[in-house]
Amino acid sequence: MRKLICILLSGCFFASCADSEIRTDYIITPYVQFEEAGDNSVPLPAEHVKAYGYYVDSTYWQVNSWDDAVAGILTSKSDAQQTRLPDFTAEPDENGQLIIGPLTRLDFMLLVCCTDPSSVSGGEMYAYRNAETLENLPHIYVDVIFKPWRMDNRKVEAKWMFVNDNPPQSEPEP
Repeated sequence: MRKLICILLSGCFFASCADSEIRTDYIITPYVQFEEAGDNSVPLPAEHVKAYGYYVDSTYWQVNSWDDAVAGILTSKSDAQQTRLPDFTAEPDENGQLIIGPLTRLDFMLLVCCTDPSSVSGGEMYAYRNAETLENLPHIYVDVIFKPWRMDNRKVEAKWMFVNDNPPQSEPEP
């Protein structure tokens, strides 16, 4: 009797595990914030942005330049000759958001790139990060806010590595 109960309970456990599924769309809304002060972010038109998804870890992969970001090319941190193209390319929806998916693995890397520098005050800007999905969660919404007013060309913010290959130059002191 005890064996029968154990078998039935283990069957229920495995059946409940089989019901969980990873099929998640990442829905990205790009913004640009032109000035440091206040909440003055405006939506960045989807036609000026590309987004990619990769089944890799940013611990081992990086984006070397804005040109690579636009093309969706990652480079291995251990072997600069080894490159990788995206597993997913985002598609814009009718609301100006970018959709990557369906993602079917728990861990992956996201890359979001502004393809029109004039739409972000001349900055050649992109951002990337590791990301996660959750079982049985169909959509994850993410805002990406580009800040061309920043003087630094690399800044980690909210787990994103923001890069501006053409940051504004500080004005000389009089």
